[in-house]
This record gives sequence, structure tokens and C-alpha cells, in this order.
Amino acid sequence: MNLMNYKMLLFGLLVLASPIKTHTQDIVAEIHTKSDYRNVVIAGDLAYAVGHWGIEIFDVSDITNPRKISECSTPGIAVQLTIDGDYAYIIDNPAGLTIVSISDPNKPEYISTLPQPIDNFGRPVSLSELTVKYPYAYVSSKSGLYTIDISDASNPVIVDRLHIDNGNPVHDDCEFYMPAINENRMYITHADSGLMIIDLTEPSMPVPVSTINNIWANQIIIDDDILYAGNFAWLSTIDISRPDTVIEIDISSNLLLFGGFIRDLAVDNGKAVVSLFKNIWFADVSDPNVIDSIELVEQGHYYLGCHLSNDRLVTCNGPHGLRFWDLGEIPSQSLITDYCMNGHTLNFAMSDDVIYINYSDSSIAVYDLSEISHPDKTCELAFDPPELLPYKYMAVADEVMYIAGQDEGLWAFALYDRLHPFRLPLDGSYESGYYSLAVRDSVLYAVNFDSLDAYRICDNFDLQKLASVGHEDMGYRDIQLYGDYLIGEDSRCFQIYDVSNYGEIELSSSSCYAIEVVGGITMKDSILYVSVGTAGIDIFDVSDPTNPQKITRWPEVWDPDKPNLDVHCVGVFGNYLVLYNGNYGVLVVDISDPISPVPAASYDTPGTAWDGIIDSSYIYVADIYGITIIKHNLIDIPAHIPKDHRLLSQNYPNPFNSSTVIEYAVPYDGHVVLDVYNILGQKVVNLVDGYQRRGDHTILWDGKNSSGRDCASGIYFCKLKTGGYEDTRTMVMVR
Repeated sequence: MNLMNYKMLLFGLLVLASPIKTHTQDIVAEIHTKSDYRNVVIAGDLAYAVGHWGIEIFDVSDITNPRKISECSTPGIAVQLTIDGDYAYIIDNPAGLTIVSISDPNKPEYISTLPQPIDNFGRPVSLSELTVKYPYAYVSSKSGLYTIDISDASNPVIVDRLHIDNGNPVHDDCEFYMPAINENRMYITHADSGLMIIDLTEPSMPVPVSTINNIWANQIIIDDDILYAGNFAWLSTIDISRPDTVIEIDISSNLLLFGGFIRDLAVDNGKAVVSLFKNIWFADVSDPNVIDSIELVEQGHYYLGCHLSNDRLVTCNGPHGLRFWDLGEIPSQSLITDYCMNGHTLNFAMSDDVIYINYSDSSIAVYDLSEISHPDKTCELAFDPPELLPYKYMAVADEVMYIAGQDEGLWAFALYDRLHPFRLPLDGSYESGYYSLAVRDSVLYAVNFDSLDAYRICDNFDLQKLASVGHEDMGYRDIQLYGDYLIGEDSRCFQIYDVSNYGEIELSSSSCYAIEVVGGITMKDSILYVSVGTAGIDIFDVSDPTNPQKITRWPEVWDPDKPNLDVHCVGVFGNYLVLYNGNYGVLVVDISDPISPVPAASYDTPGTAWDGIIDSSYIYVADIYGITIIKHNLIDIPAHIPKDHRLLSQNYPNPFNSSTVIEYAVPYDGHVVLDVYNILGQKVVNLVDGYQRRGDHTILWDGKNSSGRDCASGIYFCKLKTGGYEDTRTMVMVR
């Protein structure tokens, strides 16, 4: 079972009354754009950080220049991890214990997730902390200490549960906290009993040896027979050199006075680091008998996790990212650099196989998708001060991209080199506060709170205003073009404008709901689909744009067996309606009968599906924490192409001597592959493998193979693949 299918099974994200046709699906790539780090571990020259999205790996060989090298999503929210050998073991609530292979740090691979255990009352147990002594992982929780056999990483198994029955009729146990292991002894604190010493002589069956009631800690680290315990307000050192006996050596001053309780603890080379709520505290513990406070750094951001190795410190600051420190010279200005991915991904634009992502209010990242499974970031367009808005403010027109800002109005970026756009000077003065843009036939439409404006795109890409209309119910959040009409929407209303006359805008109709429910709009032929959040989709007949008529709502009657819906945006692909369905991923609905949608396929995503673009091969999803790219197998030939029409034409001449012309049609923008095979089924040469726009295409085959050598006389087969469509033609070469 792959990761995405497992997630769907585990969370029950989509339940459908009628059977769903299973389409081939696969998340082929993800572009992560939002930081939310909870815990970090340094191992050698690598740092492993986990958070809401999953696990990310950084090269910290040069701590002044940390470099992210890879990432891997997980089914839940990753909050804590341990690195042991070739695997990362991750507390991944509410999924459970997730195992990721890191044998190749450049390509971490999801292996498995052990679901949360069930307590005596039938409720899933949230996991807290873990430690590993192979082949077992020990995981603490509110319902006991679980021993998990991890010898088979693909099939971890719970083999033991250590718990204390407290007689509580509601909770069957009290919480265990951070475990730490020293040889064959485990030290762990229990909410009721204090510090417990556990015998691991038989590692599959931990046995309590003794309990020290006056020592309690939520964070524990062991280093050279010294146990460092953080108990919310104090750091203490404890001698554990004698088996089953502990002696408290020293205790720090009250750290609550330094800005908050202890969130995490790191110790290495005689230095201790304590992450507090808003501060980070450094101490000298080279002599465990004397905890010597060194420095308090007040940063104003809450600290969650931290890890220290060879004077390299990494701290997790939740949504504020990672911080990298050099502790070789403390006390000093030891903070070296920050790593923070700045914002949620709510929207993006595409041009051929390049994607432009807005992931903050100040940056647009440019990624090359020519190798779809390995997106390559080529540059970043920065705006200072922050000017961007979290709506559909980007519009691509041939060789230029227009971007709307808050105060400055409009920018233009040349796309001669699509991977490295550069800014063009615009001579005109433009309205400010545009929220959404749309472009067609050398006209740019831009909308803000007050008006909908139309600009002519000049030869030098400058803009000349053609028309402007205002309306109190103006759809300021999003605008889209459909044939001769432009449709705008806000959270309560949608408007239809006639733009059939060049540069003119005429309001045809305005329709409003009593409350703010509109999440997105799309249109196919004369049917308009309006998402209304958890209620579903309202379907309108707009054959008369001046008088839209509501036909029905889908689902008509809410039923537990209907799909879970949280629709933020909708789109159309042929005879399919694509719902970007919030926490429930992506739902594809068959609208062959436009007023009676039928669920056709569903795709889970790691984050919250907010918006997207679909082409003949992939669904690109703005997934809050980044872009998720899903390969689909939705086959749909556009209505203007007869069903008996073949997209791949017969080559000419045929037979041919040295070269032949191959013509083919692409029904939708998307990935196209055109190969030539010999009579044995062996690929001779690849002619096309990349993103192509919808329309007719022609290519010449020179009769040579992939090595540039002339092919022999014989029968060859030309094979076209685009999306779910395939076609083959027979060609005859006569030398």
C-alpha cells in the first residue's frame, strides 16, 4: 500500500455512496513552501527536521550556509523523530509511528506507518516521545509505554505495553514522557510516579526496577552517566553511574524567570541548550556539579525543538523556520543564519513546463518541471517591501507575466527565458490593490475592491486602459474568462460580464447569496458550477447570461454516505469537474450529464487542497504547504474532436526513404510523448517528451535512431501518449 492510499484508509477522508472508478494515481512530486518545524536531529553533516508537512533533510557541513537537499511527506503531523541507522522514526500524529528510509539522504523514502494504538475505551492513543534501541522502538503516550518491533521497517508491530493502572474510569493510565536509554536501563518519567528506571535486559519486555518520586521531567538526555532532566522550570543533573540508583547533583535557577517553560533540551561537549517559550538559554555543564548559566538570547519567537552536535546547534521555531547556531565561541553573537520558508501556497501560474509559485507576500519561486518528478528551483522573484496578495494575481500571456501588487499596481516580467524572468518597465500609472488578473486576446483584465478594469497589452508589453466598470457587488476576489464572458466572484456574489466587444465590459447579471458561502466558480458550455463550501456545488444554467437559473445543488440532500466536502476552488477538465476539496484532497466528478454529477476519482494530498490546475497528465494542487503534483489517468477527448477521430495522423510519405513527416493533435495542454519502435517492440528513438500546448503539431523523423545512426529498412511503429490517450501508426521505411 502506497503512502497516499494509506492516508485515505487511515483517515477516511472520502466516503462515497456509489462506487468510484479507480484511476491510476500517483503523487510524482511535491514543492514545499511553508515552514512549521517541530523537532530536529543532527547526525553527522546532516540535519533532519520534521513538522506539519513531513521530514526535510539539510546539509549542515557548513553551518553558515545550510542547504536543503531533500524532503518526504508523511501521513500525519510530524512532531518528534529519532535517527537510527538508515531510518528516521517519526511521531506522526494522528497517523501513528512513521518510518522513512534515509539510506540515500538525497531521496528519502516513505516506508510505513504503524497506526495509533487503541486504549481500553476504544479510543486512538496520541503518541508523545520515542527512543530507539534496535530492533525496538520505545514510544511513550498517555496510555503507557509501547515497545514496537521495528526489525521489519515495512511492518512494525507492537509487542508490549507497560502501563500503570490508576483506577480512573475515564483514562486507563497516566502519561509517560521522554524516554532515554543507558546500556540496558531506560529512564522515563511518569505523570504520577516520577522517574522510573526500567530494565531492558529482555528488550521486548521492559520491566520497572524502581521509581524515584521526587524527580520528574518532561525532557531527558543522558551523556556519560549523567542524566540531564528538564522539568518545565528547572534543569537538573543526575548521577546514574550506579545501576538502579540516582543521585541529584545540581539544579539550575528557575527558568520561568527567563521567559517560559522548557520545551526541549540538548547537551553536547559540556554545553546545554534549553529551548524556552520565547527564548533560548545556554549553560556550561562541563562540570555536572555546577550548572553555570552562560547566556540568554531573547528572540521573541517560540522555540519548539533543538539539537546540538559538535558546537552546531539547530533550533525549531515553528512557522518561523529553523535557526542555525555556532556555539564554539559563546558567549557571543552565535546565531549564524535562519532558514524559513515564508508562506502558505494559495495560488500559482504556469507557462509550459515552468511553474510560478506565490508562497509569501514578498516572493515568487520559479520551478522547472521538465523533469516532473524532480522540480528544480531556478530563481526567486523578490518584492521589497512585501506587495503581493494571496489571490489569483498572476496572469501569463505568451512571453510576459503580469503580477498585481497592493500599492504599486501592476508589474510585468518578460518570459523570454521562462526559467529566469526579468522585470520590464511599465510607463503607465495603474490602479492599486488589484486582487485578480485574467488575460485573453491582448487584453488584461484586473479587479480590485472598486472596479473591473480592461487594459490593452501593447507591443512593448506596456498597458493602455480601455475600460473600467464599478459595482457595489463587485466580485473582487477572483475573475475568470469563458468565451465571450468574464465571471467575477467574491465570497457572497458572482457577476457575469459580456466582454465580446474588444476592450468593452458590460455587466450582464449579478447573483448573490444571503451569506458568504461562495468558494470558487467554473463553467462548461452554458452550465456554471459554484462551490458553496461544505454544502457542495450549486449548478446554474447561464445560457441566458442576463438571467442565470439555478438548476440544482449537488449533493441534492446531505447524506452521511455522500462525499465529505470542503470545496475551496473548482475547475473543469473535459467532462470532469475537479474539486479542490480542502482537507479532503482532490475530488473528481463526472459531469457527462452536467446536472447530475457522479463521483469518479479522489486523490489525497498532504496538506489542504486550496486551488489547482489540471492538464492532460497531471493535477497541480496548491496544497497550503506547497505544490503537490498528481499524475492522473482521466481520459477525455474534447467535444470538438469526434470520438472516432485519431489524434495521431498517418505519416507522409509512407512508405518513405530517408525521412517522414508526423502530424498529431494535443487535446489539452500537458505532457506529450512520441516514440518510434521497431517490429520487435524495442524503442528506436524518442521524438517528443515534454509539455506541449493544445493544438496541432508536426515533427520530422529523419530515419535515425537515438544514437544518430540510420535505421534499416523495415516496419516501424509511431506511438503517441498524452494524458490517458494513446495511439499508434504503422510506418514503412524503404532504403
